[in-house]
Amino acid sequence: MGAEAAGVEAAGVVAAGVEAAGVEAAGAEAAGAEAAEPSSRVLATGRSQIYVSRGGDKLAFALEYFGVDPSERLAIDLGSNVGGFVDCLLRHGASRVWSVDTSYGTLDWGLRNDPRVSVHERTNALHFEPEQRPVDLITIDVGWTGQRRVLPRAIDWVRSGGCILSLVKPQYEAQRSELQKGKVRPEFLETVLQRVQEGVCDLGFPQFGWVESPLGGGKRNREFWLYLTPRTIG
Repeated sequence: MGAEAAGVEAAGVVAAGVEAAGVEAAGAEAAGAEAAEPSSRVLATGRSQIYVSRGGDKLAFALEYFGVDPSERLAIDLGSNVGGFVDCLLRHGASRVWSVDTSYGTLDWGLRNDPRVSVHERTNALHFEPEQRPVDLITIDVGWTGQRRVLPRAIDWVRSGGCILSLVKPQYEAQRSELQKGKVRPEFLETVLQRVQEGVCDLGFPQFGWVESPLGGGKRNREFWLYLTPRTIG
């Protein structure tokens, strides 16, 4: 499952649009395919034309970019909210998805009644215990919970040969002094991203995939996809 996109040097910032010395981004070239531009699938209102939220379009881009095929796979989605990621996984053939979120009643009605979805509301990703493990794929969009805290949990649940796709939101990884009006100040973005990547290396992943999401978050915050597979553990 997945591409050899994780075989990339990751000693610094590898996000598109951020200057970094001697670092290459993992992605379509490594996967041997060009990812589709998701912006055409999102209406001017910001709503997805395909999924229950534009989060589905974000994940669809990452799946194609890194060559990940969810079909017939077991998946966990941490931070489901309305369920854009869950919807995307199901539409790409996932056999079962555990949907985890701290909110209650937020997940789309159709998804919560889908027999392939196991709903875990009012549940913090850091305290979640899967009914079945290991799983093949874990997707993450947990906002306030930093990557250093959530990734160790996900690593424990994913099988060898499976993968983790985590949406990194720099504003939630930054220190207060690095923020201005809810956004990372431009002069600190590289520092924040380097700190995230160093944290990933500290977890035992000297190599990993990284790409900027074509669809940013609210307030025009930039977002980045992190691709990990246990095969890349050093």
